[in-house]
Amino acid sequence: MENRKPLIEVRDLKKNYDSLQVIRGMSFDVYKGDVIAVLGGSGCGKSTLVRCINGMEQASGGSIRYRVDPEHPWKLRQGHPIAEDGTIRLDNSGIYRKKVLNAALDDARTKINLDSSLTQKQKAEAIGKAKEEYHKRYAQAEGELADADPDEIHRHIGMVFQSFNLFANMKIKRNIITPQIVVLGRSLKESKKRAEEALEKVGMLDRATHYPGELSGGQKQRAAIARALVMDPEVLLFDEPTSALDPEMVGEVLSVMKDLAEKGMTMIVVTHEMSFARNVANRVLFLGGGHIIEESTSEEFFTDPKSPEARKFLKIEEREDD
Repeated sequence: MENRKPLIEVRDLKKNYDSLQVIRGMSFDVYKGDVIAVLGGSGCGKSTLVRCINGMEQASGGSIRYRVDPEHPWKLRQGHPIAEDGTIRLDNSGIYRKKVLNAALDDARTKINLDSSLTQKQKAEAIGKAKEEYHKRYAQAEGELADADPDEIHRHIGMVFQSFNLFANMKIKRNIITPQIVVLGRSLKESKKRAEEALEKVGMLDRATHYPGELSGGQKQRAAIARALVMDPEVLLFDEPTSALDPEMVGEVLSVMKDLAEKGMTMIVVTHEMSFARNVANRVLFLGGGHIIEESTSEEFFTDPKSPEARKFLKIEEREDD
């Protein structure tokens, strides 16, 4: 692995919701062909992490960079070049930083103006210094914006959600045709062909003319996977893809995911399915308290977990499986 360059580089990633710190500084690499299982208890930042990678959440700090494959070119925002190391930026932490800076400048102005010990000249000088620092930091924040817009990110990095997110008023085939036309600009003829191929791949071609409400949970999730696949992503993110399913339907979805893994699809999977994490994933990220507590191969994590938190987590999961 030392001779390969990461496909995705996450560095000191942070995510705050006002005063709540959900991700407190995560760093890791994703290599092409990796199947990474993201494990941990509720509220540890698992879903937020994949949503930040996909651009659905704005990071509050740190960076997420993606290494561009010449065979899969990106449309970048005007004035945003590919970096010398071949990467582009996916996160928008600069947006958060600019909001913080604006609030800090307003607060500084208020405090200076209310300080009765200062003369008007001193107040003007103090506000001038505050503005100077503000503009310096604001310029830095401008450089911490995503190099591609959300639609372009979603073209290259697909997402499969816990709740399927299918359009209830569209038949399954139409659910899979529409994003190809809207996001990729494909023709209707090509979109129909690709939709049928994807549905066949996940064993759902015979349900193409059904509405989502006519399908089981497992069938809906397989249709959602087909919808992600037709966009030709280089990476697929899964956010608890089986947690909303009845136990008897979990296997059919995991089987599709296993098949994708065997074909070399790069995947990051937030999951509670320990059998998938152990037998299909090649790496595990174990999260806790907004941090990565443990990062290892799947075999190492399940046979020799290093942290007390991981050992406790695995014991709980084993009891729930019994």
